[in-house]
Amino acid sequence: MISAVLPLVTSANGYDGWNDDQTIEAVKQNLHFLMLTRPGEYVMASNFGVGLPNYLFNLDTTFPETEVRSRIHAQVGEYMPYVEIKNLTFSLENIDGNQLGIRLEYSINQSILTEVFELTVTL
Repeated sequence: MISAVLPLVTSANGYDGWNDDQTIEAVKQNLHFLMLTRPGEYVMASNFGVGLPNYLFNLDTTFPETEVRSRIHAQVGEYMPYVEIKNLTFSLENIDGNQLGIRLEYSINQSILTEVFELTVTL
């Protein structure tokens, strides 16, 4: 999956793409979109999305970490194959307050550099 860097910038040739310096930002935006999109919400790919907000409503049960971890790995592998997940951790300190945090350490296209994506989902 490839996307433009937001906000969109237009030129005489339509929307501008991004240069190599913006690749990291574009990947982080794609990860953000992938994590928050609920399966079935993206019409053209009904399986697309991890749906992290859905897990905030399961407060009567324990957080299904194995299921979420597996879903993130599967979704990144299918829709962002250029991203290699190095480490994935969850912050469940405020799950009762409808807040879930994730920290994803990854590399892009087998780079030796590790990038970090962090997201806190709050409802």
